Amino acid sequence: MIDTYRNMFEYAFENGHEICGEPIDNYLVDIINTSNPENYVTELIVPIK
Repeated sequence: MIDTYRNMFEYAFENGHEICGEPIDNYLVDIINTSNPENYVTELIVPIK
């Protein structure tokens, strides 16, 4: 996820956005829903203005 966050931050800065809060990991499908890590789904949120 680190690479994805890095890409999101780079995109925000390159397009004139300012990060205005802490990033959030929202686990939509995790160990509670499936035993196979390949099926995990995580929403990454970076607040911008």
